[in-house]
Amino acid sequence: MVKIFGGIITLLTCSFIGLMISYKYALRPMQIKCFRFALQMLETEIYYSLTPLPEALFRVGKRFENEIGQFFLQVSQLITGKDILTADEAWKQSLNWLKENSFLSESDIDILEKFGYNLGCSDREEQIKHLKLVQQQLLHQEDNAEKEREKNERTWRLMGFWGGLLIVIILC
Repeated sequence: MVKIFGGIITLLTCSFIGLMISYKYALRPMQIKCFRFALQMLETEIYYSLTPLPEALFRVGKRFENEIGQFFLQVSQLITGKDILTADEAWKQSLNWLKENSFLSESDIDILEKFGYNLGCSDREEQIKHLKLVQQQLLHQEDNAEKEREKNERTWRLMGFWGGLLIVIILC
């Protein structure tokens, strides 16, 4: 009875671990897509609404209830808060937070970090050019993340289950 119970727990635990790893592969493309959409909104705020950068970042952040929204709100707060940082400093500091709280890869973060160097340093037209460029780069990253998801998501789910089953068979 104890062996059966232990085997079931082992199988469920290994399956759960496989599901959690596969979940990471599923979330990354969605987060990149969300970030691209947020950058499109930022572009609209800057170009068409003529909104100042801190307010535009705040408005974009308010529209999202996930890590991406928190990121934009944090950048806005750092620019306008009591410790007033430049836009690129606030962007970089917030990226460090985003790195820890999202499923974005190092290459995704690098693209966003390079974009941050130009944030708030040029006129509206240049900002729009940089926004369009980073959106294209993120689209490419999204395609890569989707391919990676297709390749790895099912593999990890199955590996968790079969690995757990193998452990149960070996132990019994």
